[in-house]
Amino acid sequence: MAETETSPSTPTTRTTPPTTTTTTTTVLTGRQRRHLRGLANPRKPLVHVGEAGVSEAVVRALDSALEGHELVKVKLQQPADKKAEAQLLAE
Repeated sequence: MAETETSPSTPTTRTTPPTTTTTTTTVLTGRQRRHLRGLANPRKPLVHVGEAGVSEAVVRALDSALEGHELVKVKLQQPADKKAEAQLLAE
């Protein structure tokens, strides 16, 4: 925080820079992915993505599941490109 100095008779004012929220995607190492897959293996999928692919309802369901759980398993039924759908959900 920046502080503006003034004479003793005037009050001191403080200015703070505006805050901005940025979303960054963290890339996991192979060891981290393997560990998370091991934790998720016995769990049942909480979010199911059907043939229609990723929709707003699926994203809302995933957000809701992530609020209640730290690790969420997602089942992709039969999309044309599973990796692209998974990447879309990860963002």
